[in-house]
Amino acid sequence: MAKLIDKITSSRISRRGFMATASAGAATLALTGCTPKVGEDPLAATNAEETPWRPASLEGGEWKTAACWLTCHCGCKNMAYVKDGKVIRQKTDDMHEDTLGCPQQRGCVKGRSLRQFVYGEDRIKYPMKRAHWEPGGGDVTLRGRDEWVRISWDEALDLTAAELKRIKETYGNEAFGNVELVPAPLLAAYGGYVSMWGQQSKGAWPLVANTIKGSFFSAANDRFSLTEAKLVVLWGYNPIWGAGGSNTYYIQQAREAGARIIIVDSWFSPSCQALGAEWVPCRPTTDGALLAAIAYHIIENNLQDQNFLDTYCVGFDADHMPEGEDAAGNFKDYILGTYDGEPKTPEWASAICGTAPDTIRELAEAMATTKPMTLKAGQAPARNGNGDEFAHMFYTVGWMTGNVGRMGAEVSCADGSQGVQGGPGIVEEGWGTCDYFGVENVGCTGPRGDYTLEKGQYDSSVYYGIPGAQWWKAIKEGTHTDFVNGEHAVNIKCIYKIGLGAQFNQNNDQTTAIEVLRTPGLIEFMVCSELVMSPDAQFCDIVLPAISPWEQKGGYTRTLNREAIVFSEQLIEPLYEGRFDFDIMKDLADRLGIDSSGFITGSTEADGYTIMADSVYCDPETGEYAPLVTVTEEDVDAYQLGIEPHEGMVDFKQVIADGGYQVPREKGDAHTYIAMEEFIADPVANPLNTATGKLEIFSRAVVDNFDVFHTTPKNPIATYKPSVEGYEEAVTNRAKNGIDGEIFQMISLHHVRQAHSASAEVKSLSEMFANAALISDYDAAQLGLATGDTAYIANSHGKTLRQVQVTSRVMPGVVIIGQGNWTHLNEETGIDEGCNVNTLTGDHLGGQGQCQFNNVLVSIKKWDDAIEPDYLRPSVTVA
Repeated sequence: MAKLIDKITSSRISRRGFMATASAGAATLALTGCTPKVGEDPLAATNAEETPWRPASLEGGEWKTAACWLTCHCGCKNMAYVKDGKVIRQKTDDMHEDTLGCPQQRGCVKGRSLRQFVYGEDRIKYPMKRAHWEPGGGDVTLRGRDEWVRISWDEALDLTAAELKRIKETYGNEAFGNVELVPAPLLAAYGGYVSMWGQQSKGAWPLVANTIKGSFFSAANDRFSLTEAKLVVLWGYNPIWGAGGSNTYYIQQAREAGARIIIVDSWFSPSCQALGAEWVPCRPTTDGALLAAIAYHIIENNLQDQNFLDTYCVGFDADHMPEGEDAAGNFKDYILGTYDGEPKTPEWASAICGTAPDTIRELAEAMATTKPMTLKAGQAPARNGNGDEFAHMFYTVGWMTGNVGRMGAEVSCADGSQGVQGGPGIVEEGWGTCDYFGVENVGCTGPRGDYTLEKGQYDSSVYYGIPGAQWWKAIKEGTHTDFVNGEHAVNIKCIYKIGLGAQFNQNNDQTTAIEVLRTPGLIEFMVCSELVMSPDAQFCDIVLPAISPWEQKGGYTRTLNREAIVFSEQLIEPLYEGRFDFDIMKDLADRLGIDSSGFITGSTEADGYTIMADSVYCDPETGEYAPLVTVTEEDVDAYQLGIEPHEGMVDFKQVIADGGYQVPREKGDAHTYIAMEEFIADPVANPLNTATGKLEIFSRAVVDNFDVFHTTPKNPIATYKPSVEGYEEAVTNRAKNGIDGEIFQMISLHHVRQAHSASAEVKSLSEMFANAALISDYDAAQLGLATGDTAYIANSHGKTLRQVQVTSRVMPGVVIIGQGNWTHLNEETGIDEGCNVNTLTGDHLGGQGQCQFNNVLVSIKKWDDAIEPDYLRPSVTVA
């Protein structure tokens, strides 16, 4: 598997071309799926005797694989029972017996509640325009509270196209703003638009990881590696809520194999409970202090893996600094306080992070002396003002233990929902006939792409536009300063969201967003396509009804699961007047005189089928991708596929019948992936893609790369520095204002009942899983609050109401609220009674532009008037 990642990267660049000319030799690759054999009826068991893993069928309908489009990207497999054109029941994957080698891809409670989502009362039925809207804006003060007028599709498309034309002719393409990190191909083809950039989910991790270790993705080991670990430390990682799918199951296998599980977090999370883990408490934004104290104890007791540090790292001590750098800048002397006079002792850290000194020492001993150890962080601890320093500190302390490059040994950020499935995709979906990235946006302020690093050097020309954290502030003030253009005017007049996401509800600084949309002279037109009447739709001028993947001809599930692809055919006909987003774009393109072939290459109805037919399988010996699915000329014609016939390993119709494909695995198989294995085996022959070729505990490149952004600087070594709206600021506020001040640190976490804002208004989930404000019993006593009381939660950014749940599982001084709640603004009081956490987030900008969702200080007071639970609140509907 030498140089496997390099081979895979080069192979994937030309994957589409390879698929068109693939030879029949691909069929000789050995691959046996965990699905029925070719020719078998994949649903035969549902018509036969009941089995332990497949219940007997209901009468009069059939079970079908159901796409799950929620943004966790776990790739879970749900089943829907379709009868008389309706989905009347759901269940999860039961297509084969559940084994460790081929586990069922079981869906979470959110995925299994999609029926209520699709058929919900808040479903958008037909195109609408705001009653008091007219070209140029109309009465914008009524956005979010206006009445709606039903219009025809032709009128909606004509009005939208006319406004896009008017705005371009009047202001130019710089007046178009795409309020989403996903590209807007229609606007790109129309001459360009101002985009949003920055890190949201991943916080400060990517640029730090890419610079000091040469990569961010594929940082985790294969899932089977977990069963070799004797210690698993999960840092700010709550997979049972925030990363559903099989993550917790795989970690549970490590526990059953004898591993000790420790979770570091600000609360005793559901993952702590499910995994029987030991809890190490740590206040939000102070993780770096705790890690520094762990490093201190390790150094003081000479427990570090010095041979590993000397061989594979630079900058740990004065003797191993990069050439030309001052020896006094090394990490070891910083921790010992040699030059700043501040040893980073457990006592020093405890006063900051709230972890008892003895607990810090015990954790340090365990991490330094237990091998192999898996040290895995969630993305949340880096979503704050000092997240870049935390990320660097996390890697540094992990490397001090030498747990890199072998089974059970790992130091990684759990990237995305499949953070325990490290390695390149064994099977991956292909390209469809519709492509969000099909047209490059070059018409405004420069090309956009992912940043590139050549030996640690950042190319600053690839980003442009406005960072998400300051999107609304820039529009309000009419100016923005960025690292490419310096200070420049902002004159966005149109907010466009046709396609994925709910960025209005999910972006920082919700209070300013509403102010901007209701201020005459700013935004003249806002249009979106949506499934339900979310806040994104409520504040629009024209709303276009979209359809769910259940209503598409081919509902492909995009996934981060390296072992499985999930495919579903259409379950139901489109409800009401809903349409596929790319059909909407095509009709608008026709009205604007745009050639849509750049982003729609064939039939939109063939999109999902083409994605599946274009799927590939990775040969572990060569790292090359070969076709997974055999596609005949008959298949191409029957399904209007946008690819040429080719030979693969699984029959096209069989994958449709099976609802996808899953690769069977076993421990130690050829697909096993160990991050940095080649580097550890021979660091000279296999240097990392860093400036020094090694793991950079001291990194001049990381300083330079952060300086590009002109936001907040990054130190060359990991240091602890207080975050804006962090713990230290809370202490200052308490000294000034006592219990009434903004003294509580709010964490906005991924909640079990919703995937971001999707499913937030599914009443059954709201009833089962109340998204209450979790506060400690100590704080509740001080505030006079009890479970079920309503709390007024506010700060300088906004004000909300939320019912309280008092618990001993949360650290004092911390309040926890699930993110994704819909904004429900009380127009008389200005209070968000839906408790969207982004009502309370500010526009802080730092590092590489990461949104700072977890450094939010709030005040909490008892509210005398009770608010009703979310599940009793009427749905947002349009008759």
